[in-house]
Amino acid sequence: MSAHTAEKLAYMANQIARNLVHDDKPVAAVADHIVSFWTPRMIDTLIAQGSAGLDPVAAEAMARVADGAFRPRRPAQPIRRSMAPMPVDGTRAFPFREEFADGRVSRALDRPLIEEAPVALEINGVGYAVMMATPVDLEDYALGFCLSEQLIASPHEFVSAQAAPVDAGGGAGGWMLRVQLGAEGAAPLLERARLRLAEGSCGLCGIESLEQVMRPLQPVTARVRIGADAIFSAAAQMRDQQVMGRATGAAHAAALCDPTGKIRLVREDVGRHNAFDKLIGAAAREGLAMADHFVLLTARCSFELVQKAVIAEVPVLATISAASTLACEQAASHGLKLVSLVRQDSLLEL
Repeated sequence: MSAHTAEKLAYMANQIARNLVHDDKPVAAVADHIVSFWTPRMIDTLIAQGSAGLDPVAAEAMARVADGAFRPRRPAQPIRRSMAPMPVDGTRAFPFREEFADGRVSRALDRPLIEEAPVALEINGVGYAVMMATPVDLEDYALGFCLSEQLIASPHEFVSAQAAPVDAGGGAGGWMLRVQLGAEGAAPLLERARLRLAEGSCGLCGIESLEQVMRPLQPVTARVRIGADAIFSAAAQMRDQQVMGRATGAAHAAALCDPTGKIRLVREDVGRHNAFDKLIGAAAREGLAMADHFVLLTARCSFELVQKAVIAEVPVLATISAASTLACEQAASHGLKLVSLVRQDSLLEL
């Protein structure tokens, strides 16, 4: 690995140390985390660099790792830890006053709104992203996010997810979602962390990030015969399946449907990307192959949603709203059948 890579490894070790600084034994906690979830090559690279660029806790932890004081404790099977308590239905009532255009007397009412909160994703001790999401089905979200970001190639590399409410500042509530991946996920995690650092650097550094966004993906090879009648059938069932959507009128939904149009799974969120990630994670946990189904989304079809569908090996993606130019181009070039503007009486097939 290059000196540039060693610098990023030091950055990751420092992040882990900051996250574990309040542990009863922070040095031991950092060392244990690194030997358990980093690859041997990553560990050897950082040891070779010495203490350069490391904060005191991280430096002492790496010294103890170098002395052989810690051994990996990688679990053979995925661990499912209990999730922290979360809102049951993802909604919360707010007081409003309703005014009428026909002159009727206004009235006070409580109306449910969809929950939206910052969710900080920490993966293997590294702060990865902060997403605005509905804090429901967060373990599905964590798994689906890691799969669609290609941090892991299979659900078996997903070790655990823990969610805890935190103070996001200004009296607002947020969530910390701590995810553990097996050591196999550490290498792509390192690369993504490097790219995220580059995004805050000079103007030319963004070129690398753009190339990463537009990288070619493996084409969809699954072929499932999905007729228009199946898509119309799924669309007709969709509203009844949208618990948060019916209550608030503000939730996106993603549905996994079998070739006959029967809806097998639905996940909802304030964000359309989050809803799709939750669905991908839920399908993986249920053992349902995306390649044997089609996906129906209540959103417009953007480039990112096409990317997620291709990575998840979805053969057919249908959306209630229209598609963008880039979404159509990417779907066509990657073998994804794209259907948009799904209405009761018509749809558009690319």
